[in-house]
Amino acid sequence: MLDVVKKAAPRLALGVRLSADSEAARAVVAELAGRVDYVSVALGESSTYLGSVGIVPPPPVPENAVAEFTTGFRVGPPLLATSRIVDPTEADRLISAGVTDGVGMTRALITDPDLPRKAAESRIDDVLRCIGCNACIAHYHAGTGIACTQNPRTGRERTLPRPERTVARRRVVVVGAGPAGLAAAAEANAAGHDVVLFERRGRIGGQLALAGAAPMHEELARSLARNYERLLRGVEIRLETEAGAEAVAELEPALVVVATGARPYVPDVTLEGVMAVLAWEVLAGPAPEGRRVVVADWGGDASGLAAAELLAAAGSEVTLALGSAAFGEALHQYQRNLYAQRLYRAGVTIAHHLDLLGATADGVRFRNLFAPELETTLPVDLLVLASGRVPERGLPEELHALGLAVEEAGDCLSPRSAEEAILEGTLAVAGLAEHLELLTQ
Repeated sequence: MLDVVKKAAPRLALGVRLSADSEAARAVVAELAGRVDYVSVALGESSTYLGSVGIVPPPPVPENAVAEFTTGFRVGPPLLATSRIVDPTEADRLISAGVTDGVGMTRALITDPDLPRKAAESRIDDVLRCIGCNACIAHYHAGTGIACTQNPRTGRERTLPRPERTVARRRVVVVGAGPAGLAAAAEANAAGHDVVLFERRGRIGGQLALAGAAPMHEELARSLARNYERLLRGVEIRLETEAGAEAVAELEPALVVVATGARPYVPDVTLEGVMAVLAWEVLAGPAPEGRRVVVADWGGDASGLAAAELLAAAGSEVTLALGSAAFGEALHQYQRNLYAQRLYRAGVTIAHHLDLLGATADGVRFRNLFAPELETTLPVDLLVLASGRVPERGLPEELHALGLAVEEAGDCLSPRSAEEAILEGTLAVAGLAEHLELLTQ
């Protein structure tokens, strides 16, 4: 087939993509010498659940994961390698070391299309870093346009232009430094406004920072924080500060963006005779003690899975009681598959289709999601609740009553993904120029 294509289109640059971690690929690559203009290698294959993870591997698959597999694929034509190469300095090192002749950085370029130019201009610190969340590949699998959690302009280049520096500098107050609030503050800062960001906790990042306590999300949280530390240069960040309506009003803002997020949902069930904590408390640390731990997981986010992994690592005997139709139901398949591998290897027992009824001295009671008449009781020393989240409301109404212009974004409206929250935070400020124009008319 290669010879046929080459003969039919002799001026076409012809290459072949192979799975770098495939023994079959290593066995046939020598046959490509003299037939192709380049060889391209990447991890993974789509014939198995676990193999598919390698196609677009999420963290904690290490950066530059493909590098250890390139030996044996140098058969003459230039070699291109891709899979978890996200940093331009590391890419340059791999090429200089002879690991590969060129690199593929798909997700990195989806996050920051200007990465090559910034690298060429020695502006490495200005690169907007991919956080490894796989929202881009999730869009691809859903048949929708490629988008990015960290960069809301990816896929919206024509409808969401970059902010222009304003000639009418105003004060913008943002309440909450989770993804939505960070995006709003960054957008206002990029437009040249005077920005004050309130956060009642001691760090930025919201739920993503909390999730960073678990191995699956540590890199995501770290990369997100790194990006916003740069994007928020010049912003006044008030950590460990509760933003009351009167305190906000005293700043005389032209716009207030409320991004106060959500709090854990606590199910209305009786939990007598058992110690119960929230998954968010487990992630915040330190890990509570308990030999027999049951994590009641609703299946809508990764908090229950993350808590189960941390508690298993601490030595507990963990049962993950899933109140959803499938394991990791709301996660992208590559994250879900990798999480399943990690939890099984950690010794976590996974019990499916269990709806929490309550607890007694005998243990935690569940009923089957699909056959409610079937009940079971699990012995337990510690129950961990991962039951979803509900919006933090109240502040917008108080601010409106004081006559302030208010926009809301993120989980304070209703629970949503980080991608949606960052987009909403960006859009909340993107309309400020039009708002100011109306005020001056």
